[in-house]
Amino acid sequence: MIRRLAWLASLLVLTFALVAGLALTQPDRFAIERSVEIATPAEEIFPLVEDLMQWPRWSPWEHLDPAVTRTFGNPFRGAGAIYIWSGNREIGEGRIRITSSRPPTAIYLLTETQRPWTARSRGEFRFEPTAAGTRVTWLVQGELPFTARVINLFADRISGLGDQLASGLDNLKREAQAGAARPGPG
Repeated sequence: MIRRLAWLASLLVLTFALVAGLALTQPDRFAIERSVEIATPAEEIFPLVEDLMQWPRWSPWEHLDPAVTRTFGNPFRGAGAIYIWSGNREIGEGRIRITSSRPPTAIYLLTETQRPWTARSRGEFRFEPTAAGTRVTWLVQGELPFTARVINLFADRISGLGDQLASGLDNLKREAQAGAARPGPG
């Protein structure tokens, strides 16, 4: 019996060491970028991103919790604007702050989450004119602490984030091509 317990304990230690070793070989930073072409001028798309009250119309996370509570800071648009949310386990709790806005070419963001885990990332939207309208690029980058690298070994959350950004850009495209910015939910 003691031999079996010692063997089991050795196996657990070895497994833990293997997982920890693999996690330590993973990058400690991430950067995900997705783009979409929208048949609309940047001047019409830009307000949908710069005005945080518009985000519930196109954000890829809004539909995950119909009962999410939202608070918008004053200002709710441009540099210094803040959007705070609190929702279910899927969307958690956090805040987005626009750190810089350069109409109609770029918006820079800081996102901080408190739940389901504490994280901080930087975001960027770029609006580039094209022959057909505007190419909108959404970039998110941040640090991957050790625990996030362990989780990523078993569930590739970084690829999932890329899918969410693409979905959000598709929603943004649909909203932008449907018409001008209108008041969002309060």
